[in-house]
Amino acid sequence: MPDMAEMLCTIHCVSGESIYFKIEADLERQRNAASRIESFMESKYFGMEMDGKLTLIPMHNIQKVEISPPPKNLIAYVVKDAKPAG
Repeated sequence: MPDMAEMLCTIHCVSGESIYFKIEADLERQRNAASRIESFMESKYFGMEMDGKLTLIPMHNIQKVEISPPPKNLIAYVVKDAKPAG
């Protein structure tokens, strides 16, 4: 059985609503997470299948996305090991 890890995701919408979900990811999915994130940030919609339905969110309605733990391989525009300053 492949090593599975749970990734927690939060989509913060400009309306103030937040959508929380979990993803079970094997090693392959974990390795490809950064490139998939970069691709979806360049798209017009973010989609997820959850609770037997497909939800599509237009990217202009998304304020920010949080993923915990972060993927091991990150896209070029990510500063690693940042800490709050205040």
